[in-house]
This record gives sequence, C-alpha cells and structure tokens, in this order.
Amino acid sequence: MIDDNFGKVVGIKSVRFTEFNPGQKSGVVSDGGWVKVNPHDPRATALEQWWSGVDNAVTFTNLSSSVGGSSLEKSTQVTMMQLIHSVEPSLNDTKGVLSEFTARLVRVIDRRRDEVLLPYYTACALERSTNDGSRMMKCNKKIDGSGHCASCGLVPEEKRIKRWMVRCVFQDFTGANMILQLFDDQFNPLCGKTAEEAAGQGDLENFLKGSAYQGLFKLRVRSKLDEYDGKFRPRHTVTSVQKVSGADMMRHAQNMIDEISALA
Repeated sequence: MIDDNFGKVVGIKSVRFTEFNPGQKSGVVSDGGWVKVNPHDPRATALEQWWSGVDNAVTFTNLSSSVGGSSLEKSTQVTMMQLIHSVEPSLNDTKGVLSEFTARLVRVIDRRRDEVLLPYYTACALERSTNDGSRMMKCNKKIDGSGHCASCGLVPEEKRIKRWMVRCVFQDFTGANMILQLFDDQFNPLCGKTAEEAAGQGDLENFLKGSAYQGLFKLRVRSKLDEYDGKFRPRHTVTSVQKVSGADMMRHAQNMIDEISALA
C-alpha cells in the first residue's frame, strides 16, 4: 500500500478484517503481524517503482466505499423468533444469509449429561505456513491429551495456549432462546477477558458475571443449510459480536417513543 500524501510504502502483515455494520470493516493486527513504513522487502521496492511510473491522471477505487452500494454482504435485522420461524424455513442453498439481532447472554452451557464441558480448549500456538505459502500464522488447532497437534506433532509447553470455545444461550426481547457456539474472536469482545485468564478461575459463572452477563450485544449470524447424516438442517454461525453502548440503547428507546407518538 502506498500513502499518496507522503509517498511512502506501508507494509501490513497478518491483519484480520471483520464486518460489524453494513459498509464498515474493522482490522486487527494478529499475533506475529506488523505495520511498517518503507519495509525492507522486494515487494515494497517493486511497488514503489511501479508507482513512480504511473500516470498522474490515473484514478483509483476507494476500498472504503463501494460502487452502487456496500461492498459487504448485507445483513437483515431480525428477532430470534423471526430467525427461527422465517429465516430457517426459507434457506434453500448452502451459501446462507446474514442476519443481525440484539440479545443478552443468559447462560454458558458447562455440562452435557454427566460430562463437564470446558469453555476453552488447548490450542497449538506454533507458527506454520498458510496453504498458499504466502504468510505465517498460528496453527490454533486443538492439542490432544498427550500434547500432540494433528498438524505440528508434539507441541512444547510454552506453545500451548487456551482459546475460547463456548456454547452460549442468548435471549432477546421476544423471550426466545438460542444456543450458539462462540470462539476466541467472538467471545473475547463479549466478556473482555481471555481464555487464559479463565483457565485459572475455579468458578466460571462468577468470572463472567461482571462482564459477559451484563449488557446487550449485537450478534451477526450466518444461517445456512448443513448436511449431516444425509439430511440438511439449519446451522447458525456467529461472525461478529459487538457490545451495544448505553448511548445506542438510549437512541433506540427514543426511536421507539417517536414511533409510538406518531401512532397517537
């Protein structure tokens, strides 16, 4: 990337982009990533040489905007009842649709019959190349009881980390409940704490009470048909979680008051 105002090449490595509103993206530099100005890299040199030969009249598309609407896939605001009774029956392919709803976390499922379910798993933090060989990233695959990763083999103790994998029960204002599984990228912003911190706590309920069980959250969910045992059934995958601020709640309440007043 070239900064046109200063004529410098900016190198960015391992940035994860997420969508939190239609037309808006948020970028986070992953572990091992970086942002450097004029990096010592042959690709940066080639880019600078190309830029110096570009005609001044050339025009570029602003990636922050879109042509003819948002460049991001649109999501629909729904309630949980609508998601269950309207969205699910309308699914007719494996691509799925994006929906958004506001809900609160009411419970973390920590038991299945007599089995205790931990809200995290031990992951491999060794660096490995991506499938296309373009960059290095953490493996993050599950480590078994003997300390082995399916991709990396025996993992040293210092490269074993805890990552969230939580089965959550959410409830919205309609009173409907839905069980959704959240991973590190979704549960970290929800509770503001890491799985490593949780691993040292005996009582997870008290650990989460001060953060995750308070407030409202906007969840973006992709719903699609998944094949299981020869049959298709709806599956909901959480793609992002955003805490609803007090100001947003006040604006929503004011909008509801205005709508009611207009009916009078």
